[in-house]
Amino acid sequence: MRIIRLKEVIDSTGLARSTIYKYIGEVRISVNVTERFANT
Repeated sequence: MRIIRLKEVIDSTGLARSTIYKYIGEVRISVNVTERFANT
């Protein structure tokens, strides 16, 4: 598994930071990714 930084997610998906966090809250994104976002 490759862990990517929030900026990479934003650049590759075009989603806003708030949308990404919304998806995390809805469990559309892995918990491992959530933990990584918290550390950036």
